[in-house]
Amino acid sequence: MVEIGTAFESDTIASLRSFHMDLRRVGGANDKGVDLRGKWVLSGSAGSSAPHTVPIIVQCKASRTPLGPKYLRELEGTLARESAGTIAVMACYEGYTRAAVEVCLGSVRPMILAVVERVGRRCVGFTMNRATQYLLPGVRMVRGEAGVRVWYGGRCLGEGVGGGG
Repeated sequence: MVEIGTAFESDTIASLRSFHMDLRRVGGANDKGVDLRGKWVLSGSAGSSAPHTVPIIVQCKASRTPLGPKYLRELEGTLARESAGTIAVMACYEGYTRAAVEVCLGSVRPMILAVVERVGRRCVGFTMNRATQYLLPGVRMVRGEAGVRVWYGGRCLGEGVGGGG
């Protein structure tokens, strides 16, 4: 089971790297709900040459079924211990129940739901709640046949396609 989780963490790093998220594995027995930690480097904003950098934490769940609200509530608690302005990402393979999506969308904490393909390491789902949109007003997500594209400042940061197989 540990191997599956570690492999999914690697898939998640590869997938989110395409959106300019620079992540490293920190998970373990005492990870306090954080598997990956890093920053989201947003460049390309109109009128700004300096990149906008946002702290990111990621919880990875390699579940075989859609994740329920319990996991999002736990992630909210984890995010409460982080510095202001940190965004929490929940990543999984099988998507989320309607109740889990409602918890995310109703949260006052900045959260993103990511769905990563088992094969291909593509990010095929990327949902930002209002708190995230407020924190990053120039970020937009567009779904397409090739996966998800994230835009910032009128420029495409990349598609949710990871490296390797």
